[in-house]
Amino acid sequence: MTTKVLFIIVISLLVICCLSPVANSYGEEDQSTPGHPLWNEREAHVLTNALRINPLQYAKVFYESVMGAPIGPNVLTPAKYPPVHPIYFEFDLMHASLAHDNDMITNLTCKVSHSDCNGTSMGDRLKKFISPTCNSFLGENMAMGMSGGLSANNLLICEKGAPPCLTDDLPFDKIGHRDNLMSLQYRAMGIGLMPGQAKSQYSYYWTMDFSSCRANIPTGFPVHGGSHTFINSSVVYITNYYDVYGSSNVTEALIHFSNGQTYQMSLEYNSAAKFGQLWTYRPATVTECLGYSFEFKTTNGTYIYPTTGQLQTLTKLSSPCKAWTSNTLPTSSTSAPSTTTSSTTDHPNSTMSILNSFSSSISLSLLLLSLVILSASM
Repeated sequence: MTTKVLFIIVISLLVICCLSPVANSYGEEDQSTPGHPLWNEREAHVLTNALRINPLQYAKVFYESVMGAPIGPNVLTPAKYPPVHPIYFEFDLMHASLAHDNDMITNLTCKVSHSDCNGTSMGDRLKKFISPTCNSFLGENMAMGMSGGLSANNLLICEKGAPPCLTDDLPFDKIGHRDNLMSLQYRAMGIGLMPGQAKSQYSYYWTMDFSSCRANIPTGFPVHGGSHTFINSSVVYITNYYDVYGSSNVTEALIHFSNGQTYQMSLEYNSAAKFGQLWTYRPATVTECLGYSFEFKTTNGTYIYPTTGQLQTLTKLSSPCKAWTSNTLPTSSTSAPSTTTSSTTDHPNSTMSILNSFSSSISLSLLLLSLVILSASM
């Protein structure tokens, strides 16, 4: 690689377009793109929802605890960024994200931009992947240099490599990443992460695409996502629950593992505006490739995520395991033991090491590009 400097670019784009038909199940691997969503992509998605439902609590749990310092004054303020609903992961948007990553990686002379390397606009690129059957607002964020979803999201939220972060009163072209992550308009997102090639400018390429279209998402399904992350080398399993109709309450939140163990999850925090809850489980140790799934028992019934198969515990992109397998774990009909154990075991994690090296660097290469378009035809 030619550089290890972390680089981020925001492309904040509003256009009119939409998505494609509804999927049959939710949370499994995309059959047309084997392996995706990667663990890191799922991690970034569930952390986006952790931010959206309660920005101030996210700052405490997932930003300040990692960075070891306050996020800064006038950042993620309720007046500017009130809590909003969580959003679903959508495959068509992921395909568009991955295509843009690949375009920048394979065209070594291409400058990082919201447009394709051949000059095609973002809107024209997205038309290749999403259906024109409904109108939609679209947005896009990009980040380069890190492999982990937590480090990518925190960089986009902060708009710089270390706190204090840029303040909420700055114009859109300064805090466009944050605006996209917290936009009330969006209902779905797709995330594409690809490693760079030997001569690529950056080690990793992230593209996140957002849409307000309701097609091809499981509207009403209360579990918007789930995955795991690492906070100071300790694994944390994360999922969220939000009943858009407000007709059910969680009576028990469980995590099932492929070793036959089941545990109660802890309520990490509620949304300050009734947009659901964030649930976590913090084991004392981590086991590579250990399968897991989430189960919510509610007053309206039981919900499983992923709806088919199981997720797997990965610690790095080079893990021998996939993020999802088709083997469905049995659910529990009885209460599981609760736990409040947190890990003190050191665990190799590229997310944290990259974030730490980035945070300690004062010479950040940062480029912000912002674009707002409103077009019926793109």
